[in-house]
Amino acid sequence: MKVIIAPNALKDSLSAIDAAKAIRTGILQSDPQHETVCIPIADGGDGLLLVLKHALNGEWKTLNVQGPLGRPVQASFLYCENKSLAIIELASAAGLALLEEHEYDIRAASTYGVGQLINAALALNINHLILGIGGSATTDGAMGVASALGVKFFDRDEKVLKSCANNLNKINRIDTSQVNKKLGSVKFDIVCDVSNPLLGVQGAAAVFAPQKGADAEDIIFLEEGLAHFADILQVSQHMDVREIEGGGAAGGVGAGLKALFNANLCKGAELVLDLLAFEDQIKNADLLITSEGKLDSQTAYGKAPFVAAKMAKKYQIPAFAIVGQADEGCLRNLPVFDGIYTLTSTNITSEYAITHASELMQHMAAKLMLDICSEMRS
Repeated sequence: MKVIIAPNALKDSLSAIDAAKAIRTGILQSDPQHETVCIPIADGGDGLLLVLKHALNGEWKTLNVQGPLGRPVQASFLYCENKSLAIIELASAAGLALLEEHEYDIRAASTYGVGQLINAALALNINHLILGIGGSATTDGAMGVASALGVKFFDRDEKVLKSCANNLNKINRIDTSQVNKKLGSVKFDIVCDVSNPLLGVQGAAAVFAPQKGADAEDIIFLEEGLAHFADILQVSQHMDVREIEGGGAAGGVGAGLKALFNANLCKGAELVLDLLAFEDQIKNADLLITSEGKLDSQTAYGKAPFVAAKMAKKYQIPAFAIVGQADEGCLRNLPVFDGIYTLTSTNITSEYAITHASELMQHMAAKLMLDICSEMRS
């Protein structure tokens, strides 16, 4: 059989690449005659850059940029020369993980360093830029990114404003005449795996700001600032960003970059599978095996294993998942999967599965293949 091995990372346990190796070992233990093709996948969360570096033969580019509170931080992005492509993770320059909990300052935090990374990528004469926007420490509506790229935000006294949430409600005019000209000739995709709008009870301030240290007073202040920013963007850019799906992601970065630079908000898994030419590989396969840390009610909302299995179904190819855990009823609720194998059981705790994931994955892959071949013979 020709088996496509397309695992996602298992958080806190196995990278997608290591999961693929373990599954392949198990398959070949069951029968060394099987043909295996390893295509580690991702959906915009942990492991995105690692998966794409592995698949696209990219190289790291590292530089010092401004961190979320202005301190210099060393950040890296992925450059794929053969595809004229750069992939940046917002969290590397403006991520919450760059701060100690006592340092969280939602009003002062800025995405300026992300714009510095984009400028460095544009200097490489790329024609495709991908920005993953998970894990931010900010709620500045992309004001920081835009400032680094040449946008100027003026107050009523025509003074240039510093880029942070503190100043969102002070913006009176936006000047885009000094924007990095190279940005206009680049396809700009934003990996956005949440659908939250910019404003309201499901918006950037109400949902995500508390995770970044915001209290009730901060949330009201941020909501007012983002609403004012949306008004200014509508006048300046002739675009209403209030209800854009994903506009509230990363503290409004989705909305800001859409309005200011016409960036495309994309689902991570679909974008990644397209870059990996996944459909070309799966159409001639006999079987798909994917993996995930946990299958649950969120899996169908664009998680990479679900998207991969859905594509397999397009070509009538059986799809199986090997996962750390699965909620009860997953097989019934996720009919794209023909079978789900879990690493945990009544005899194996989740703690044991995390520390022994590789050997358990090998064992389960071998069992899966033996089960399939036995069923075919019967």
